[in-house]
Amino acid sequence: MSRGTSGIGDQPREPRVFVRGNPNQPGEAVPRRFLTLLGGRVFREGSGRLELARDPSVLVFGEDVGVNGGVFRITDGLYQEFGPERCIDTPLAESAIVGFACGAAMAGLRPVAEIMTINFSLLAMDQIVNNAAKILYMSGGQVPVPFVLRTVSGGGL
Repeated sequence: MSRGTSGIGDQPREPRVFVRGNPNQPGEAVPRRFLTLLGGRVFREGSGRLELARDPSVLVFGEDVGVNGGVFRITDGLYQEFGPERCIDTPLAESAIVGFACGAAMAGLRPVAEIMTINFSLLAMDQIVNNAAKILYMSGGQVPVPFVLRTVSGGGL
């Protein structure tokens, strides 16, 4: 079976991301564009700002993402535009950030959690692997946990 096909008659299928409710129910998906356009300036000036304006259930949180606009200025201006309820500064506790994202997603919100650098994601690995990745299966498909975990890696930092 090739990637992007259903395996039945090799008909291409549209990639979908489930954001609310039961993933087995039709009409519960959004286009993947929200997840693929979240880098740097594109997030701040494009898709992130558009999604925050379009959908009141989207919120952004992480270390210094609110008032200061993030270490790399990715969320610069979002706090002023959308307020402290939707652009939230968190403590330096990566596991708590991912845990908050899991809980918010399970409650029907569309969280965008930001961890400062990829190295710090190891501190949240228990939440990522044992909670976010497994709750859907542990609940028998009843509780999806869709969220975006933004971070940066690579040279030039």
